[in-house]
Amino acid sequence: MFERRLKIFLGFLIGVTLVLLFRAAHLQLANGDYWRKQASEAVRRRTLVEPVRGKIVDFKNNTLAEDVACIDAAVDYRAIDLDEKWLKEQALSRLTTRYGPNYRRADKPTRDKMLKEKSSTSKPTSPICGRPWQKSRAKRWKKSRN
Repeated sequence: MFERRLKIFLGFLIGVTLVLLFRAAHLQLANGDYWRKQASEAVRRRTLVEPVRGKIVDFKNNTLAEDVACIDAAVDYRAIDLDEKWLKEQALSRLTTRYGPNYRRADKPTRDKMLKEKSSTSKPTSPICGRPWQKSRAKRWKKSRN
């Protein structure tokens, strides 16, 4: 009696295994391209998931911690210290990015012309403080020289 139950159970396991193997083969051979495309799209898709958090309070209902929107700002120490070499490198790399590699090869009058052309087409005010670019630069340099 026990051997018969064991044979039925093993037959059932072998049957389920064969069904799963056939299904896997069918998915890979018949619909493989479709499922590969679905898998690659699932990896590329971006979804923003907002964390749902609440306040952390103590037994007297005093708030110990809560989620607050914040902005992190990072400043390079070399900019604060006014490292002249680093400032020149940064300015030159930004100018080269903005005007192309010809800016480095150009002579002084050509560079001035490139700067005037670009400044006449750019916005007249600084996006940060709303003042004209020249005034915001002048204040910054006056502060740094004093």
